Amino acid sequence: MAEQVTKIAVFTIADFKEEEVWLRERAREGLHLVRMVVPCFYIFEKGAPEDVIYRLDFPNNEEGGDYARMLTDFGWENCGRCMGWVYWRRRAAETENLLRLRAAEPVPRARR
Repeated sequence: MAEQVTKIAVFTIADFKEEEVWLRERAREGLHLVRMVVPCFYIFEKGAPEDVIYRLDFPNNEEGGDYARMLTDFGWENCGRCMGWVYWRRRAAETENLLRLRAAEPVPRARR
């Protein structure tokens, strides 16, 4: 089993974008999120540095499993839950390629 490291960081609900950036910076240092422990403990596994994008989501109950399946189908990995938040991650290079691909595709026009 790889070595685990615990970091302490405090973010409020309004700071979720800052938390995403902080997690990305940890991944660039080779620390990959394993889980969170309330109130402010982040458990990481040491590994190779990677550029990983993290997204925090607070889904409503109506979205359910279809929403999670859609994100998984698009290559996002669910890497944990904490206090209602769902933590998703994906390699930055894969995400940028997806965005470029989508931007390069022509938008289909509706037929009348």
